[in-house]
Amino acid sequence: MPSIIQKPIGRNCGFINQLYKPTWFVVHFTGGTPSLQSLYNYWLSQCGVGSNSHYGIERTSNANAQAGDIWQFVPLTDGACANCCLENGAAPFLPTGVNLNVRTVSVECINPDTGNNGDMPQAQFDSLVYLIQTVCKQMNIPTNIITQYWNGYENTTTWGNSNGGVIMHRDIAPQNRRMCPGTPYYSGQMQKIMNAVNGGSNMAVWIPPDKNRAIIDMWEAFARATNTPIYQRDRGIFKFWADLITNQNIYLGSPLTDEIVYDNNWIVEYFEAGSIWWNRTRYEVHAITGGGPQ
Repeated sequence: MPSIIQKPIGRNCGFINQLYKPTWFVVHFTGGTPSLQSLYNYWLSQCGVGSNSHYGIERTSNANAQAGDIWQFVPLTDGACANCCLENGAAPFLPTGVNLNVRTVSVECINPDTGNNGDMPQAQFDSLVYLIQTVCKQMNIPTNIITQYWNGYENTTTWGNSNGGVIMHRDIAPQNRRMCPGTPYYSGQMQKIMNAVNGGSNMAVWIPPDKNRAIIDMWEAFARATNTPIYQRDRGIFKFWADLITNQNIYLGSPLTDEIVYDNNWIVEYFEAGSIWWNRTRYEVHAITGGGPQ
């Protein structure tokens, strides 16, 4: 098991006393800080300014820490200073007019690359999984939620909603912290982390936005050929449609319509070679091959 080492920075450096039980666990990557010791020193230098996190996770072994070591800087009974305020395009379920530092737990994962490029080494990956599992169980924060939304730049995926969950710094500050995390988000490693947190099950299949180019090209082909609207890819029908291609070798063609509310229970989207029906009360999804809109 990873070790959690107490490295308190002093209660005067953070928000004294969490006013609310933390609702969200927020994942950060340091984007240029090379080690836990450097992060600890930086937090101390920022005492009184308002910059710190509850935890940090080491990336590679060095003179002061082993790869995967977890240092705790701020107790969970206090708020840390890592999250604060929403930017335009933030996850729509996050509350406005609230300093999120008093509603969140935060971890900084060491990455010396200033653009947060490079996936996490295995030891750091394992420690983040362990920390999320441990803290979320202790604080009763859900981990089996997945939400997709438009952040002003792209369709993005996160693992929380208004009831809580595991989110990223980019969900709070998509303009200035879009690359927090960087590669671990865009390569799908955050999805793998959350799959591991939940025992490898009960998480939705996710295709990283704008990375699986072949799938996206298939989705957009009809619209581009006919100069008509490109319909959103951030919904459940898209994931089901993509899963048919990647796992069942069934291609219904590009969408001809947006999602249509058929009645109080069913939503349908029509494609060049069939349709997909989603029952929003029973959470059933069905694909019908052959023809377009009926």
